[in-house]
Amino acid sequence: MRGNIESSLPPNPWSAPRRPAAPTPVVYDGSRGRLFGLALGRMALTILTLGIGRFWMTTRLRRHYWASIRIDGSPLEYTGRAMEKLIGFLVAVVILAVYISLANLALTFAGLAWLEGSVVGLQLPLLALAPALFWAQYRARRYILARTRWRGVRFGLAPGAWGYAWRAMVWWGLTLLTLGLLYPLTQHRLARYTTARSYFGDLRFTQEGGAGPLMRSWLWVWLPAAGLAAAAAGFAALGKEPGPEAALAPLLLLFVALGFVRHQVFSFRHLNSLKTLAGKTRFSVSLGFWRVVGIYVSGALAIGLGVAATAAVSSLAAAALIGDPSALFAALAEGRAPDVTGLLALALLAAAYLPAVAVWSALGHAFLTHPLLKAACAGLLIHDLEAAERARQRAHDEQAEAGGFADALGADMGGAF
Repeated sequence: MRGNIESSLPPNPWSAPRRPAAPTPVVYDGSRGRLFGLALGRMALTILTLGIGRFWMTTRLRRHYWASIRIDGSPLEYTGRAMEKLIGFLVAVVILAVYISLANLALTFAGLAWLEGSVVGLQLPLLALAPALFWAQYRARRYILARTRWRGVRFGLAPGAWGYAWRAMVWWGLTLLTLGLLYPLTQHRLARYTTARSYFGDLRFTQEGGAGPLMRSWLWVWLPAAGLAAAAAGFAALGKEPGPEAALAPLLLLFVALGFVRHQVFSFRHLNSLKTLAGKTRFSVSLGFWRVVGIYVSGALAIGLGVAATAAVSSLAAAALIGDPSALFAALAEGRAPDVTGLLALALLAAAYLPAVAVWSALGHAFLTHPLLKAACAGLLIHDLEAAERARQRAHDEQAEAGGFADALGADMGGAF
């Protein structure tokens, strides 16, 4: 009773103002060794099942990543199931086959049959897939958010896949027409559309800020790249051989590549630092550019060495089983079909590189995804988390196709993560 009376009294004007709570860090406590073993085993099963096991691999890896991310001591939870992804993929393959057939018929009846066999004619069906690709990307994000929970409360993404698709077509079209100049504006507009439809429980996210900082960052990439392309086009038009200044081209290309990575890191920081939840919960991101570069360089070295060593060991083992392959290579060089023994030897040589594929996938998770995710979480702080804890449960989103179209089109939100 006393607490209720005190809470109803007006605040004391002489008391010290209430200090805001300290920001909440996001912790990633995943194990590189465990992740490597998990990814290696799941990729081996995927190879043995001719690709069918990849849905179980993706689901298991997502559960591992999600459970390794802790906010205020509570981990994220991924509730997606592999079987629903497999069924969604099979349904998507059938629908896409019908869609591509109808698109080809529509192009023919539109009077474009005269382009048949030309380069442009061959690219038109791919252009017809572009809206479906953007639509599938949005649906895949919606599925992932619908299967993600924190402290039992679901995330979600409101319907709007076709709205995202036509906006992506317009903005990417403008980006291509301006030779990439409007890429930052495309990033900002699509992020704003997606964020405005994202929810945690019944609380909505918003994307604040403009595209000006992104544009200024991008000019450090676009201007050198445009200058290099203009110089190359000028030399080609004049029919002249490049002079000593051509020695600067590799350095300029390296500058452009590093500038692109820097822009991607900056856009990640800028866009996520300006996201809010219910207008109260905010985020601050401090991921460093050179740390990302270091992760990519060390990861590329680890993956290259690991894959090369695995391929060498597998090849030596296959060669020991085959024996002298000179007869097989002689038959292939002469255009003759090898005998049964030769075909088995050829199949064994091809299969010898499958362990390298499994190691490549596992090392990618262990030396790229793992450290990148750890660095991103280490630089992420959440301000006023208490406001987010007031979220009420969101209705379950079935998402029957379970990201199957993104799987079929190769646009499944970066694979496992």
